[in-house]
Amino acid sequence: MELKNIFNKAKLDSYFPNNKLSVIFSAMSCSGKSTIAKSISKKFGLEYIDGGDAVKIAMKKIAIEDGFSEKEINKKNWWETEEGMKFLRLREEDKTIDERIDKKLIDIIKQGRVVMTSWTMPWLSKYGVKIWLKVDKKTRIHRCMLRDNISFKDAEKVLEERDKKNVNLYKKLYGFDYGKDMTPFDLVIDASVLGPKTLCKAVSSYLKELIKARKNMMK
Repeated sequence: MELKNIFNKAKLDSYFPNNKLSVIFSAMSCSGKSTIAKSISKKFGLEYIDGGDAVKIAMKKIAIEDGFSEKEINKKNWWETEEGMKFLRLREEDKTIDERIDKKLIDIIKQGRVVMTSWTMPWLSKYGVKIWLKVDKKTRIHRCMLRDNISFKDAEKVLEERDKKNVNLYKKLYGFDYGKDMTPFDLVIDASVLGPKTLCKAVSSYLKELIKARKNMMK
């Protein structure tokens, strides 16, 4: 076997942890990553996992591991309780909590058969097909306007503040330049002018080719 094919097989194997496809979508706010991720999950029969929800679930599991009451944690508004706020303060003080959260998310991707939206996993997980949705700022502002029913000016301000906060946070915590560093991504697609159906079709074609390539590699 040629050296090139050995490297291709290793890469393909990382897309199919546990012999099952995993996909990670990332993008700036209001780029439509949740919409496309849900469509892809249905099309390929994969479990859809919202990265934000997954983080909250992981945080609750860690809180239980660290001795907080499981009964209280499972109550609806636990984060607003004194115990919930105590855990959030611990998270700010103890960086290892975030490292444990990341590990749990990586373990989910590693199990396979998932589509996850995430700010950080493309840089932290060696598993999964990593896809970046590139959307110009003006389009993102208009999408924010429609989603939140606010003016162009207010939407622009919201996105500028959110972008700055996220970029600074991930640079501080992990050292990567969110929105600029494209090195982890297997596919970068301009989603500014594509509707949801067309975008889903384009991404689906790419994933189908990966599935086909892996089947051929395993023959």
